[in-house]
Parts: sequence; structure tokens; C-alpha cells
Amino acid sequence: MQHKTAYTIAETLITIGIIGVIASMTIPNLISSHQKQVTVNKLKAAYQMFSEIMELAKLQTGFESILLPHETLTKVGNAPEISELYFEPYIKGAEKYKGKYIQIKTPSKSNFLIEYKAWPHEQAPTCMPNEFCFWFFHHENNYTYFIVDINGPKGPNTAGKDVFMFDISGKYKPGIGIKDIDSIKLFSNDINEFCNKTSSSIWNGKTCASKIISDGWQIKDDYPW
Repeated sequence: MQHKTAYTIAETLITIGIIGVIASMTIPNLISSHQKQVTVNKLKAAYQMFSEIMELAKLQTGFESILLPHETLTKVGNAPEISELYFEPYIKGAEKYKGKYIQIKTPSKSNFLIEYKAWPHEQAPTCMPNEFCFWFFHHENNYTYFIVDINGPKGPNTAGKDVFMFDISGKYKPGIGIKDIDSIKLFSNDINEFCNKTSSSIWNGKTCASKIISDGWQIKDDYPW
């Protein structure tokens, strides 16, 4: 009696089909998990690096905080003077972005949060050899934000995936506005409102870094990935 020692073509095709189905279910999840971990690692590196730079700037000034330039206090929009005074001197190879125009989309893709414009335009970010690019933005309500793109102008150019914001608002004095800043901070309010998949707000994505850090440096299932 002869024993069957090889698969038939039909059995082989069935086996390949099953493997394909399993792969189609697991590989995308593995890729997504890897991308999320890379994002968290880059965000953590950026947060630590820029926090250290701010501490160096404070040592240089001899104060416990750094003063916002007067022109920042009286404007709305990008504030490159903060970068030029306190950050660029400590970053070897930092230079103004000179590439093509890019819009940074919100997580819901229904709006855009901020944009790249080429130097000498004021909205040109400062970019570094390790691909981080960053801006400072002063809001009309006297809030100042720090924005970092963890992989520079290449995609996906989406808030919450490669572009993140932090609060650097300092002490407020009535009639004067923000006077100084002492650290890069997390947003403490409306974290889920401004980091979700559906909001059409132009500020959607603003609190995604705060959400990741508040969740223990993790991108959880409720995150707008």
C-alpha cells in the first residue's frame, strides 16, 4: 500500500490561500504597530532634545525662564524670533526651510493645522540635519505654541502622525500678556476634543502629543491614527 508523500496542486493552492488570508490580517497590524512605535520614539527624542535646549537657553540668560521678544507679544502668527534667539544657537546645522509649499493636515483631513513656506517667508520652519523641523506660533489670545515635525517635510504631513504641538505659554500679566516661558508643556484641557478622527476644527491635532504622553508614551486604540 502506497502512502501519499506529496501535496496535490489543489492542496498547495488551498494552503497558499490560507497563508495569504492570515498574512493579510496580521501584516497590516504589525506594520501599523511598528509605525506607531517609531513615531513615539521620535516624539520622545524631540521632546527631550528641545526641553534640554530650553534649559541651556535659560542658563545663558541667567534667569529661570526666557523672555518672549516684544515683537512676539504684539503679533499673531509664526514667531521665528524665538527660534533665532533661544534655539538655533544650540543646534548645529539648523537652517530655514527652503523647499516646496506644504500644508499640514488635521487628523480628520478636513482642514489644515499649519503650513510650510520657504524662507525668507516668516512661516518657514527651522529644520535640522536629523530631519526635525520646528516652529513657534503666537496665538491672538496670548498663547504661544511650539510645533515640531518629527520627520521634516516628507509625508504624511499630518497632525498627530508626524507633526505635534506643545504649549510654551508663560506667566500672564494683565495688560501686558505673556512675559516669559520656562518649559515645554503639555496641554491640560480638551485633549480628546483636539485629537480625534472626526473634528473639523482647525486646531484638531493640537493636543495629540499631550495625549500620547498622558497615556504613558503610547498610542492607544482611541488615538486618531
